[in-house]
Amino acid sequence: MRRFFTPLCLRLYALLAICVGLNATWPRAVRSEWNRDRLYREMLAGNDKERIAAAEALVAAGGREQLMKALQSDSASIRTVAASALYDIWMTQEGEEAAFLLQVAGNSLEHKNLKGALNHLNRLTSTHPFLAEGWNRRATLLWQLGLVEKALADCRKVVLLNPDHFAAWQRHGHVSSPPRQLRAGSEGV
Repeated sequence: MRRFFTPLCLRLYALLAICVGLNATWPRAVRSEWNRDRLYREMLAGNDKERIAAAEALVAAGGREQLMKALQSDSASIRTVAASALYDIWMTQEGEEAAFLLQVAGNSLEHKNLKGALNHLNRLTSTHPFLAEGWNRRATLLWQLGLVEKALADCRKVVLLNPDHFAAWQRHGHVSSPPRQLRAGSEGV
């Protein structure tokens, strides 16, 4: 029994207890308000690479409020990094399946497969009706297709689900008229 309580074993037990304690409290420390504010200050003060790293850490720490505050910065670089980080949060908030469907729809759009993209976004909005970004992407596509009323309805859904969704608010203001390339083509008809 004595060999379990030697000075070396006691130190190892203490080290093990510290490691277990840190392991249990680390996730709370990362998501703490103090850490999110620290990352926000790093994002404001750093160079582009440091801003991106701080924004990625804010995404992992749930720093949505800090990223929204960064959108008010005078620096275009900070605003761009913050907007990108917010999209990362919004895209992944409903889990991997929803993020995958968003990615597949985006890939369809890149390959000019509008029908396929619309099918994926319809599936996404029906299986994940609380994912504002799915509605936002579908509103964008509907607007590009000239389906203005449907796009407007989707924009309304986005801002109901996520009142901070700046892109949906912006589109909501522009959606009252069809996109220029479609409107210009229909003038001669």
